[in-house]
Amino acid sequence: MEKEALHIALGIDPEGKKEILGFWINPSDLSNSCELIINDLKERAIKEVLLFIADGPSGIREKIKKYYPTADFQSCIIHAE
Repeated sequence: MEKEALHIALGIDPEGKKEILGFWINPSDLSNSCELIINDLKERAIKEVLLFIADGPSGIREKIKKYYPTADFQSCIIHAE
């Protein structure tokens, strides 16, 4: 049985309302999968992202900046250094 990674994007609007923006099952947790997810969000008209919180696979900060240049990045609490 192959391992797969489940990615969930949760958005919070300025009023504090939470919404699941999408979920993706990928064969691995590599940064290429993350770029596909970020691109998918951009293509679905998610216009402004202030903060991404993720586990921080290699190169994710650069991939975020490619699609959302003003967004900040924070490692999730479990993966924070």
